[in-house]
Amino acid sequence: MKKFSLLVCAMLVLILTSGCGKEETLTLKDNLDVEINSEVKLSSLVKEDSKLELINGEQLVDTSSLGKSKVTIKYKNNKKKDKELSFEVNVIDTKVPVIDCKDVINTKVGTEVDLVKQVKVTDNSKETIIPKVEGSYDFNKIGKYSITFVATDTSGNVASKKVTLVVSAPTIKTSGYYVLKPKSSGVWEYVQLKKDKTIDYLIWPCAPEACGFFTRMGTYKVDGNNLTITLTHEQPDVGYKEKLSKPVVMKFTIVSEKQISYKGNKYNWQSNFN
Repeated sequence: MKKFSLLVCAMLVLILTSGCGKEETLTLKDNLDVEINSEVKLSSLVKEDSKLELINGEQLVDTSSLGKSKVTIKYKNNKKKDKELSFEVNVIDTKVPVIDCKDVINTKVGTEVDLVKQVKVTDNSKETIIPKVEGSYDFNKIGKYSITFVATDTSGNVASKKVTLVVSAPTIKTSGYYVLKPKSSGVWEYVQLKKDKTIDYLIWPCAPEACGFFTRMGTYKVDGNNLTITLTHEQPDVGYKEKLSKPVVMKFTIVSEKQISYKGNKYNWQSNFN
């Protein structure tokens, strides 16, 4: 019986001490996918319950390119010997681009806006992404238009943002003059729009400094980018005013705040007669 007990003890000692010589290796996480251009330390790829000392655990993985990337972790095993473990991580891109722009884009009728330049698109891939514009709109028609910016990266991740494009009537100047200057000699025309919706239409048969002028007067109305002038009186000389035999109606187009157009002629705004 004593011999049997000694035999059992010897076997237990053998069993317990047999594991002392077994080398422990690193255990990696099941998921080795990492996002492109993300900051990933080698230590983050090892299971948290590992007790082995990592030599280069703070080293960053190269995540600058999509696809498989080989990495090597250096560590000390349970016998304090330097070891290496090489494997591959998979660099992927699952994040959608980020679209940055205003919720409302404003412009005046007749003034086109490069909508793409109103948007900034960034992506974790660091690639240049030019967004597409979806939706119908008309820069020549007053209204509110719902449009959508769509950005897609090379991995197929899609982001979209809806914005409102507001096309409003252009403003006009109620100070100074809209002037039609002849190319050489000829008639000069000055349109003075006033805040009370009245108008002075000054006509010079020649250059202002060379001869006199006469003035026609009336009212105006703005409808979108349409400017309708109705002339009812004229003043051929200072202190003298007479009614026209028939009102004269002139339909202008408001090109911008500083320009109106009549039958193809451009009247440009200036603050004085010069």
